[in-house]
Amino acid sequence: MGFLWVAFGHYQMTALHEVVRMLKLAFLFLVLTNELRTRERIIHCAGALTLGMLSEAIVGLIQYFTRKHLGLEALGETGKIAIDILAASTVQGEKVFRVGGFLSHPNVFGIFLAVLLPMAIGALMLRMGRLSNLFFLTSIGLGMAALIVTLSRSGWVSFAAAFVLLLFL
Repeated sequence: MGFLWVAFGHYQMTALHEVVRMLKLAFLFLVLTNELRTRERIIHCAGALTLGMLSEAIVGLIQYFTRKHLGLEALGETGKIAIDILAASTVQGEKVFRVGGFLSHPNVFGIFLAVLLPMAIGALMLRMGRLSNLFFLTSIGLGMAALIVTLSRSGWVSFAAAFVLLLFL
């Protein structure tokens, strides 16, 4: 679909940038998955991704409880103007504060959490030490709280679908 936009769309250069970015991510995904050959490497990868989720969740919860823009746009935080627009347009007639962590938008943050939370839950189901279980359990708790305060309905639905798929598998 991206190649069609490059060929026939209005914003061809923007579409080409996105297609190149997606190809780079697909290549990185293939390289990483080919390196995950043993159980230990898979757990290390899950731990690193969960650590990223934990740090994003902590930032998101700090944003929620302080109800302030932290001023960290260089790290990917949503800009003050976008936060004000989201607050005014999320719920008609009400002003709400939505958190985005360092992922530039609450919906992107919600999907990020929705993807990584089932992985952390699956890792918690493995037989590992108490310290690992405590790490995954803490990450799941803070990640779930952050997912709720994103007010991202797409994130909630995505998590529900991913969790049901996890239980099925």
